[in-house]
Amino acid sequence: MKYVSAVSFFLKKRPLMVLSTALLAVFFTLVMCSKTTVAPTAEADNTCTCGTLISINFGPEVPGDNKLVTGQVQANCFAWAEFVALNWPASGNDFGTPGDMTPVQWETYMEREVLMTPDGSPPPAWGGLKAPKAPARYAAFMKGQPEGTKLLYHVSKFNSHNFGVIDETGQAFPTNQPNWLGAQNNTNIWYEVLVNEDEYNYIVQKGYYNANTQYDSVVVKGGRIDLPKGDEKRTGALELKASWMEVTNPSDARWQRYKLSKAVLVDPNTGQPRNAVVALIGLHILHKTASQPTWFWATFEHVDNVPGISGKAPAGGFNLFNPNCQPTQVKVPGGCGANKNKQDSVYTVGCTPNMEAPYYLCAGAGPTAMQVVREIPIDPEAQQANQLVQSYIAQNFPGSVWANYQLVNMIWSTTPQTTQNNLTPQSLKSMQPVIPVANTASETFIQTATCFACHQGAALPPSAASSNNSKYASDFSFVFEFAKY
Repeated sequence: MKYVSAVSFFLKKRPLMVLSTALLAVFFTLVMCSKTTVAPTAEADNTCTCGTLISINFGPEVPGDNKLVTGQVQANCFAWAEFVALNWPASGNDFGTPGDMTPVQWETYMEREVLMTPDGSPPPAWGGLKAPKAPARYAAFMKGQPEGTKLLYHVSKFNSHNFGVIDETGQAFPTNQPNWLGAQNNTNIWYEVLVNEDEYNYIVQKGYYNANTQYDSVVVKGGRIDLPKGDEKRTGALELKASWMEVTNPSDARWQRYKLSKAVLVDPNTGQPRNAVVALIGLHILHKTASQPTWFWATFEHVDNVPGISGKAPAGGFNLFNPNCQPTQVKVPGGCGANKNKQDSVYTVGCTPNMEAPYYLCAGAGPTAMQVVREIPIDPEAQQANQLVQSYIAQNFPGSVWANYQLVNMIWSTTPQTTQNNLTPQSLKSMQPVIPVANTASETFIQTATCFACHQGAALPPSAASSNNSKYASDFSFVFEFAKY
C-alpha cells in the first residue's frame, strides 16, 4: 500500500481465482449479518454477526485482534469491524449522518509529518483533536481554523512551490515521474498518512522519531523495530492512508453519500493555502496484531469511484471514470515546476485507463481528469461481505454514508511469520488472498502489485553515520523512513 523503491520488482500479474457456484452456495450459508438490538448508539449492544464467528460492534472500540480469523470470510468480516470502529464519530453517536463534517475516530490520530519532525526532535504530545494537525512549517496555515480541520498537501512527488519540502508520493508508482491522480471534477486527489496512539507511544518511548536513534538501536546494537501487537488488552499499531477528493459543488446532492471533512489544501500550483471541503474516497487500514504479526492489510473505497460489475453509473457520475471520456490537451509553460520542458509544451491526457500523468503539477498547469478502471474485480467473498454489511448499515442507520463504502479486500496470512530479523526484506508466507489487491484511488498505476510485497522492503532512513540504511528493516512500516536527525 505504498511505495516506490522496489515496486517494479513486484509488477507481476497473478491468475485470478473464481469461486465455483457450489462454493458460493456454501459461502452463503456461512455468512449472515444479524442484529441483536436496534438502538443505534455506542452504549447499546448494537452488533452485527458476520459469519458464524466474527461480530461487528457498532461503536468506538477498535478491536485489537481476532484469533478466530481462519479463512477469508472471517478476515473480510474483521476488516469491516475495524472500518466501523475507526469511522465511529470521535464524539457522539451519529454514525455517518449525511453532511456531518465532524471528525471520526481515525481523524484524531497523528499525522506522520507531525510525528516525524524535520530536525529529529520529539513530536508534540498526543492530544487527539487538540493535537497539532500540521507540521511546524505549515502551522501558520492552520491558525484560526475550526477544530478538526485537516491539512492536506500530498499530491505528487514533486510540487512546484518552495514553501517547505514535499518529499512524499501521493501514489505508489511511478517512481521519479508525475504520479498525481486527477478526478473527474478536474481536481487532484489528496493523501494523508496517520498513526494511532499505540504506534505513537512506541515511537516516542524508543526515540525512533530520530534517525540516529533508529540507527543506533538497529544497526549498532543489533535490535529491531517491533511495533506493538494488538490483543484483547490493546489495539496495537495502526496506520491509515486516506485518499480525499475535493468537493467543488458542496450543494450537490451526490455528496450526501460521502464522508465529508473540512480541510486546508496547500495548492500544488501556488504553494498557498485555501479552505475546502473534501470527500473520503479511499482508506487503507494496516493493523499489527498478535495473531497477525505480519499485519492485517485492509483497503476500502467509495462505491462511486469506478464502474463495478453492473457498470451502472451513479447519479453524480463516477469519481475517477467517464464513460464519454475525451482526450484533454494541457499547455504547460516552459520551466514550470519540475517539468523538464524549457519551452511551452502541450501534453495530452488521454482516455487509456490507468495511464500516469504526463506532466508535473505546477503554477501554470493544474490537474485534469484521468481515466481509471479496476483491473482486478473485487472477489465474490469480499462482494458478499460488502452486501451484508452495507445492507445492515442501511437498515439500522438510515441514510448513513458508510453504506456507500466497500471492502476491496483484506490481506492476511494463514501461517504468519512470528519472528523476524532486522534486515530487509522482512519474511512473509502464506499470504491470502492470492490475487493482487489494489485501491483504485491510491494504487491506480500499480494494480497488479501487492501492498505487502512493497512493505517487505520498508527500511531505516539515512542517519548521520550512514547515508544508506535500506538493508535494515522497519517492521513493514514506511513511517520510520521519514525520521530526520
